[in-house]
Amino acid sequence: MNRKSVIGVSAQFNVTGLSDSMPPEVVSFSFSPDTVDAGSSNRQISIAVRLRDDRSGLADAGYDQYGRPLYYTCAYGAFRSPSGRQVLPIGFGVYHRTNGDSLDGTYTNGADLLQFCEPGIWSLDYFYAVDAVGNRALFYNGQLLARGFPVNLTGTGLGDTNTPLLTGFSLAPTNINTTYSPQSIQVTAHVTDDLSGFGFLPSNGGRAGFVSANFVSPSGRQLSGLTLQPPFQTPVVLLDSTLTNTLTLPRYSEPGLWLLRSVVIMDNAVNQRPLDLAAVRALGLPVSFTVEEFPPLRLAISGGIAYVSRPANAIGFKLQTSADCSNPAAWSDVSARPLEFGEEIVLASPVEAGPRLYRLIK
Repeated sequence: MNRKSVIGVSAQFNVTGLSDSMPPEVVSFSFSPDTVDAGSSNRQISIAVRLRDDRSGLADAGYDQYGRPLYYTCAYGAFRSPSGRQVLPIGFGVYHRTNGDSLDGTYTNGADLLQFCEPGIWSLDYFYAVDAVGNRALFYNGQLLARGFPVNLTGTGLGDTNTPLLTGFSLAPTNINTTYSPQSIQVTAHVTDDLSGFGFLPSNGGRAGFVSANFVSPSGRQLSGLTLQPPFQTPVVLLDSTLTNTLTLPRYSEPGLWLLRSVVIMDNAVNQRPLDLAAVRALGLPVSFTVEEFPPLRLAISGGIAYVSRPANAIGFKLQTSADCSNPAAWSDVSARPLEFGEEIVLASPVEAGPRLYRLIK
């Protein structure tokens, strides 16, 4: 029995009237030129596709989580390089319809084959179209070829097919504590490349190489990651670059040893080198940081004296007190001499008038 039915909530509804259950049709597909030399700069190809649907029409509108209209809503696909490592995405939305309507329309758009892209034959890997009610048509290379559509784009000229290298990686600091506030770690990566490099170039559509790094908590339930890129203000190709960014862990992050889960390095020609924990460790580079956990404090008051205790095995901590936790400058060290009783360290301090707060810092 459906769980929602048990609690008295309707778990179904009926749809009546006319329906659309047929996917859209790709009537024609073409692009030009079919041979480009991207050895000296980006080269654009122009793509035209005619799409037809029987009732609901091609998807004309779609919005992301922020309410902004999606750019590619009705059709998209991708050319893949000879090695399969580089991809040229293509896409179409209502903004690209140059003739007809959502039931039968022609869409045109351009796509840039990036400078230093891999030379050879790039094949149209797949093409996907969707109508307004979600019926989908997906065609792979062989199906597109069987329909008589052109699927091969030839790239010539000097190409970059080598993946970039990670030659340095560091974290600072490697010990943080998020008990009271978020904490930041500066992540630095040193990377090298042979040809396309890293850098924000106006001719590259604002795209650039990058390094991404992801870390996982001891239990595997929490993840934190970041992307390192060259500064926007430096529109030059960097073949040997040191990239930095800040990784911020929120307050109350899981304590313990956080390990590097993966690193991905990508150059301007979209060559990618993925590295897992073992691969980075094999390079002799640091792969972890520690989120410390403050030991518990216990408070007892007797005879006008406040006894604050903590575990004796918590080394390197000192006790502070304040009457106002909203003022960082109001905290001061407790000057009383600590006493050790078994597995506890106890600090005794006279009880003062008004509220009093205690904390441990390291």
